[in-house]
Amino acid sequence: MPKLTTTLLLITLILAGAVPTFAQGARNRGPGQGQEQGQGQGQGQGPMQELRQQLNLTPDQVQQLRPILQDFRQKMNGFRDDWRQELKTCLTEKQQSRLKAILDRDGEMPSPSELAEDLNLSQSQMQELKAFRSDQKPQIRATVQGVFAQTKNVLTSEQQGKFRQFIQDRLGNRRGGQSSDDNN
Repeated sequence: MPKLTTTLLLITLILAGAVPTFAQGARNRGPGQGQEQGQGQGQGQGPMQELRQQLNLTPDQVQQLRPILQDFRQKMNGFRDDWRQELKTCLTEKQQSRLKAILDRDGEMPSPSELAEDLNLSQSQMQELKAFRSDQKPQIRATVQGVFAQTKNVLTSEQQGKFRQFIQDRLGNRRGGQSSDDNN
C-alpha cells in the first residue's frame, strides 16, 4: 500500500480512535467519583488525574476543563463512529466479520497497514476510505485545535505547552509512537 495512504489512514485512526479515550475520565461519573481519585483506564490512573498531576492543575482548572474535555470526547467519538460506519459500508460481510473478530480479540482498531492486510482490502476500498478520511481530516483538525483554543482560557502558558505535549504523546503512543503531526 502506498505510504501516503497508510499515513492518512493512520492519522484518522489515531485521532478518531485514540483521542476519545483521553477524555473518557469525565464520562458517566457522579460528583467526586473517578477522575480525581485516579480511577479509570490505563495503569490505574485516569486521563484527568494524569493531567491534574502533570499540569499541576488547581481544583478550579479541573472543573473548567471537564466540560471542554467532555465536548471534545463527544466530537471525537462522533468521528470514530462515522469512520466505523464508513468501514461497514465499504467492507464485504466477510471483511466485517474479520474486523469484528480482530476488535474482539485486540480491543482496538488495527493500524491501517494491518487493516489492509488482515482484511485484504482492494484498491477501490482503500481509495474510498482515503477519500472519506480526506473529507473528515479538516473537521478532526479543527476539533483538536478548538480544544487547544478553549484551554488557553483555563491554563497558563506553561500548562498549555504541557497539555499539547500530553495530547500529542497520547495520540502517538496509540499507534507505535507516530504522532498526528509527523506526516502532515
